[in-house]
Amino acid sequence: MLCDIHNHIGKNMNADQLFDYFLRLKNANGIDRNCILSIPVSPSAKYYHTQNLLALQLKDMLSPYSSAFVGLVHGENAEDYLTQLKKGLAMGFEGLKILESHPSLQKTLNLRISDEKLDATFGYAEENGIPVLLHVADPEESWDINTVDQYALTHGRFYGAPGCLSKEDYYSDVEKILSRHPKLKAIFAHFYFLSADIDRAAALFEKYPNIGFDLTPGKEMYPNFSKNKAKTKAFFEKYADRLYFGTDVNDTEMPNYHNGLYSLVLTALDSAEDFDWGKYRNCAGLGLSNETQEKIKSGNFIRLLGKTPKPLDYTLIKEEITRLESISNTFSEDDKQMLLSLKQYFENK
Repeated sequence: MLCDIHNHIGKNMNADQLFDYFLRLKNANGIDRNCILSIPVSPSAKYYHTQNLLALQLKDMLSPYSSAFVGLVHGENAEDYLTQLKKGLAMGFEGLKILESHPSLQKTLNLRISDEKLDATFGYAEENGIPVLLHVADPEESWDINTVDQYALTHGRFYGAPGCLSKEDYYSDVEKILSRHPKLKAIFAHFYFLSADIDRAAALFEKYPNIGFDLTPGKEMYPNFSKNKAKTKAFFEKYADRLYFGTDVNDTEMPNYHNGLYSLVLTALDSAEDFDWGKYRNCAGLGLSNETQEKIKSGNFIRLLGKTPKPLDYTLIKEEITRLESISNTFSEDDKQMLLSLKQYFENK
């Protein structure tokens, strides 16, 4: 089996386009289950107020293939974060996605995830065993003008300027959360950007036995793994129960690239030889045991989210559509059109 814990809703895509996109990825790569991470706060999100409901529609259309994690809405007309989580879980989401600790969003929102505004939300997730998948920080190169790559530089992802938090500030925020909520089921995307520091990753796993990493590629990850392959392989074998296959696929404009992400991660897990992938040289071939690969590819996903996705509560979804209609005078035209489409889809459910 193959289960992908890290998928997103592509920008400028409606439900039918998303349905076709994920089916094509499923068929091309032999994927048995996926998890859609809703991120309405993302700068590229076309549907801000309605992305969570769009994720539930897509989950329904793809049933029984997809699980989904709710994302948080901020600003005008937003409910408090704990209410958003509880409502999302009741409607049919299985977990919470946090992108607020991405450096570009942290600065935009002026919110740190260790803020007391979010503490009750993390506390509820800990108490009820709700998984939280977090993007925290970014590659270390993004804080150094001499190493930041051109894409990051031109897309506002250089964080060495005055007023930006350091990478360690983001890790400090996570430590504060985990010290308060040590049993939180936290999964950190992109190997927590610690692919160059396996010792630190291991120390963190020893300290907090409920946390995990997904293996969703960052450009630095798989080349970094090759720099100390023996230590990296030992980490994967020892902590196999806490690693999750993921790709970050999200956009129909890049189908070949996204299909290639599956090849990148699968080759790294299975091959004993280093390999090149696109412009990335010397990606680590870890040559993991079959038992470890099974856990990473599907076993851990199934253990976390169950053999079948959580069902939707259509009554609660319709109530949320009605609530959004009552405040939709402040919405963008995109959100208004999506809300109408969602109402039409769910009205006979």
